[in-house]
Amino acid sequence: MIANHSNTGGFLYYWKLLSCQTIAMQLLISTLLVLTLSALIVDGKMYSLKLRRTEEYSYEEVIMGEQIISQRGDLKGNPGNGYSVDIDIGTPKQRLNVLVDTGSSNFAIAAAPNPILTTYFKFNESSTYKSLNKDIDVRYTVGSWSGFGKDVMRLPGGPDVRFSGNIASILESDQFFINGSYWQGILGLGYAAIARPDSSVEPFFDSLVNQTDIPNIFTMQLCGIDEDAPKEGNKTKLITVEPETPLNDEDMSGLERLNDGSVIVEVFQTLRLMRSETPLNDEDMSGLERLNDGSVIVEVFQTLRLMTIGGIDDTLYKGKIFYTPLREKWFYEVVITNIKIDNQSLGMDCKEYNFDKTFVDSGTTKLRLPVRVFNEVVETIKERVSPEFLKGDEIPEDFWSGGTLLCREKFLGTNIWDHFPSLTMSLAGMVAGEEFELLIPAKQYLRLVESKDEEDGCYKFGIAISESGTVIGVTAMEGFYVVFDRQNEKIGFAVSSCAKRQCLDKPACTLEAPDILGIQETDASDCGFDRGSGRASAMEIVGYIMLTICILCFTPVVIMYIHLKCQRHCQSEADYTRQHNELSSTELEDEEE
Repeated sequence: MIANHSNTGGFLYYWKLLSCQTIAMQLLISTLLVLTLSALIVDGKMYSLKLRRTEEYSYEEVIMGEQIISQRGDLKGNPGNGYSVDIDIGTPKQRLNVLVDTGSSNFAIAAAPNPILTTYFKFNESSTYKSLNKDIDVRYTVGSWSGFGKDVMRLPGGPDVRFSGNIASILESDQFFINGSYWQGILGLGYAAIARPDSSVEPFFDSLVNQTDIPNIFTMQLCGIDEDAPKEGNKTKLITVEPETPLNDEDMSGLERLNDGSVIVEVFQTLRLMRSETPLNDEDMSGLERLNDGSVIVEVFQTLRLMTIGGIDDTLYKGKIFYTPLREKWFYEVVITNIKIDNQSLGMDCKEYNFDKTFVDSGTTKLRLPVRVFNEVVETIKERVSPEFLKGDEIPEDFWSGGTLLCREKFLGTNIWDHFPSLTMSLAGMVAGEEFELLIPAKQYLRLVESKDEEDGCYKFGIAISESGTVIGVTAMEGFYVVFDRQNEKIGFAVSSCAKRQCLDKPACTLEAPDILGIQETDASDCGFDRGSGRASAMEIVGYIMLTICILCFTPVVIMYIHLKCQRHCQSEADYTRQHNELSSTELEDEEE
């Protein structure tokens, strides 16, 4: 018994030892995984994407005729402008710059020469390009693309993560691209439901997530307006110096040299000389344009913007992230519960704010509202414009519709932003009966348009009418850190860590930057617009059409049948009357006899 007990005790001892070693190994593996993910997502080793400013132009304006990966990338751009990122495509890789657009789902790039473009995707030169042999022709008001293919893609700036994605070729265009914009395509980050020509086309982000270990989430940090930064659209020529002049750190004021020897242009006020022989190539010249005389044009970006793919960077926002549910996975659809001007509600049925949808779209410059809501917003803003600003004059009616600008020469000596009210937009919270408010100051929706004369700046109205629902564009996104949490089907908003608060000639400092007012209770019922009656399925539509055709075909038959029945009935009545009359005549004759 004692021996057996000892054997049993020894077995238990070694079993526990083995269990402890197993647990220790599991903990070690878990720790390594956590450290790996932390290094990937938190420790600044997210893949770098260098995004650059575009002109006052957006993808939404293109298609309407008006107009990445545990990865962190610089979004550079002026408020109200689009934001573009470099993508490496094909083998050998070809680097193209594409607009980032959360309001579409196709990755479409120029695949033919264009006098406006400096480069385009040469699919014939890529050994990994595969045509999908689809006869597709998608046309916009000012452009079109046709033909689908697949090729290897890479996101520059970090570890070599490759994946294969769908590419739509832009072969013809009319005013689709603009001179000086630097971008050669559109990067749609929406869901497959809105992919063109149909949802069978897997979008870029789906391909990225499905073929890698990247979490299904991305974020955008938009910093808002910084009056101290260089002027919009500034370009400075770096004069070439003697070839013997060495390129050292002092000669690169405002330029940051990376470990790989490339150079990225950051926000800077002064520029030093750079010699023409500096070994910079196209891939290393983000924002640099070399002229024929050997000098370099450096595009001065106004403010820094950042984008992370695969995780949330806690350094890019302040306070708490407030989330609103993703109502449906097509556009990034959310629900507005209220709109206020100077803290006074418009008092409209909240369903009108979301007619027929509300979605967050980085590819749209303005905040776009349904007609009735837009008209109410404009009228309420008019009522609250400071009389001291107007000085007995009136703001041109065309200004509100975007037809004209409001210039300083008309209202000289005053700061326009001080005299216009703020706009507050409430979004549904994650819990029923709760909401949070996004405060959008006048500085956001009155967009400064720079001119050559610094004293003659003009402003345009950053709110417009929409025929396709409310679009929360860049005007409303500026100054916020926006989280597109696709995995948990929610959209988050936090105050950006780079949002600007400034005092502009006022006795007391006023809030000049966007802000978030925390969770509040709301008595609003379901504010989402019910599209059930207006969004029938394809089979339902076919059924309605077939039913209509059947009705149209059978109606004449029914009419003819009724007509024949009437004729027979009338004939029968006539025969009966005739027979009755004949019988009556016979009876009368018999009686007379």
